[in-house]
Amino acid sequence: MKPIGGIYLNSDHRRYGEIPSGRDFSVVHGRQYQLDCLFGCEPGRVDEQIKAGRVKNVHLEMFPDERRPLPVRFFHHGHLPGQDGQQFRDDHLVQGGRVQVRALLGRDEFQDDRAGRLYPRVPQAGHQRLAEAAAVDDVVALHTPGPFQAQLVQAGVGLPGERELPVRVVLDDRHAVPGGDLHQTAAAVQTQGAAGGVLEVRDDVHDLHARAGQQGLQGEGGAEDVTQLSDRRELFVDRHLIDEMSGGATLKLHAPRPAEIAIKFDSPWDGPFSAYVTVFQDDDKVRMYYRGWKPTGEGRNTGLQFACYAESADGKTFTKPKLGLFEVDGSKENNIVWGHPSHNFAPFKDTRPGVPADEKYKALQSANSVTGLGRGLAAFYSADGIHWRVAVDRPVLTKGAFDSQNLAFWDPNHNEYRSYYRIFTDRVRDIAWSRSSDFLSWSDMEPIDQQGAPREHFYTNATLSYFRAPHIYFSFPKRFVPNRSGREGFQGISDAVFMSSRDGVRFDREFLQALIRPGRDEKNWGDRSTMPAWGLAQTGDDEMSIYYSQHYREPTAHLRRGVWRLDGIASLHADAEQGELITKPFTFSGKSLTLNYATSAAGSVQVEIQTADGEPIPGFTLAESPETFGDKIDAAFVWKKGADVSALAGKPVRLRFVLRDADIYSYRFASE
Repeated sequence: MKPIGGIYLNSDHRRYGEIPSGRDFSVVHGRQYQLDCLFGCEPGRVDEQIKAGRVKNVHLEMFPDERRPLPVRFFHHGHLPGQDGQQFRDDHLVQGGRVQVRALLGRDEFQDDRAGRLYPRVPQAGHQRLAEAAAVDDVVALHTPGPFQAQLVQAGVGLPGERELPVRVVLDDRHAVPGGDLHQTAAAVQTQGAAGGVLEVRDDVHDLHARAGQQGLQGEGGAEDVTQLSDRRELFVDRHLIDEMSGGATLKLHAPRPAEIAIKFDSPWDGPFSAYVTVFQDDDKVRMYYRGWKPTGEGRNTGLQFACYAESADGKTFTKPKLGLFEVDGSKENNIVWGHPSHNFAPFKDTRPGVPADEKYKALQSANSVTGLGRGLAAFYSADGIHWRVAVDRPVLTKGAFDSQNLAFWDPNHNEYRSYYRIFTDRVRDIAWSRSSDFLSWSDMEPIDQQGAPREHFYTNATLSYFRAPHIYFSFPKRFVPNRSGREGFQGISDAVFMSSRDGVRFDREFLQALIRPGRDEKNWGDRSTMPAWGLAQTGDDEMSIYYSQHYREPTAHLRRGVWRLDGIASLHADAEQGELITKPFTFSGKSLTLNYATSAAGSVQVEIQTADGEPIPGFTLAESPETFGDKIDAAFVWKKGADVSALAGKPVRLRFVLRDADIYSYRFASE
């Protein structure tokens, strides 16, 4: 049997451990992160880490010969560069074959170049061995967790010896592809390895779920992967479907337009420390829940905490109904739905099919809100969103910090409940997630993967599935900067940022800048203002709203509404310089291509449909695309021959967008 070599990659994308040939790879399915071994470390150190159970999301890449270097070229951020993509391909193809690296190994080792060009800094240490391997015959798929992965895609033409594509088998601790018992499949993998095939063994169940559930299990090698788009709406919040951009084309983040104050925290039982707001649409009303805090002493952290409720018919201004449930200062004339102590009550409407009527609404909050439960998160049920009861007499989640807004919701993408909550990682406020089939028993805590983005304090997460494109997850963390003081007597300042995800595990920070700034109002430069509420609401035919706190700790504390056009968080943008974007190949269903776009009076948008190989399709070429202008939310794009694209449904195609002084926010192939 030929020896099998490989490389382990740890969770922070920067350190690597080389595994000795012949290593029994079936032991790598650990439950935790961290492999502190540098590339080329002694095998004993690796064995020690494995036996200690410190290996998680570790990928064993197998190839026939011991210590053979990997053929790798680096592309930036999962897409080809826009300025001179063809020349880049010509210059950087692996000798003797077509190999494309789709993302980066370790942001810290390379100069961050958002324009999409090749990272110019010369790889160091172990990376040098990878970069020098252009003429090697055997090609493997190299993965690290998340979009900052290095993934080689074998195109299958011009390989040395014209050999066929290698067989690949994907393993994880819950699934085996192809089917069968994990260990049986592992044995098959080893047999293939002995036969000299190029194999992939991967402990990455979440990636497998996302690819199988959202896009169809894409091809492993051969022709370029084709996404099954169906009639889903796609937004420009990430580069997931972008192949290349050029000219003046960029992805642009849009701050919401500040609108009116949605609610004032001016009641005796809510007040200046009100926070952790939840908002969701529920039939003909918008519901709101928040933490009210009635001070009882001079200290900043003394007081009674309540779960409060408000509602609105339009999502713009909210009222506080008198519920008569809990007494404060001798009266039940208030909007409290759970009494003290209620630090972080976070409800949602359960959309799981078949949910019992008396469990229609669910919530999580700190378990100390229920006498005798102790530390962790407690679960709650309600039939009407007003009258709540404890779901079970124990904490349902126990591993986490939980001293923030900890949320959960039913996720139809994976047919399970998802929870996102506060943890600390190396003393930095961070986000973890868990899954559950019944809301009462949850998987072990796992930190979300921020894919090499700079570490920052995320005080909250406000994670949700976007209602107009449910396969995309949005997250609106409140970013906390603890070492700055914006106002005397306050330590730390805050703003809001934006992340997105395709699987709810790996989050893309395409936009590192603030989404919502504190602004010119000095009272927003205290320690905990600008906290986004969890939830978005459609507040008009063409608009949606986000809500965020202002004047925290002040008598004037309130929640302000911010407004976007639908899908308006980010766009494909070009100023006066014309820009272009070409998508990756996909298939679709539908009769027309609808766009959400806006141009200036002199600006324009054009669309070309291409084959998967990039050839313009007659009838849908750029020359047959009028310079479309205006401002529309869901408008069918019309070529000279008309808008009907049904003849192309089910066929692999690309879109080429050409725009000038314009924004495109989303696109969708519609059936109606």
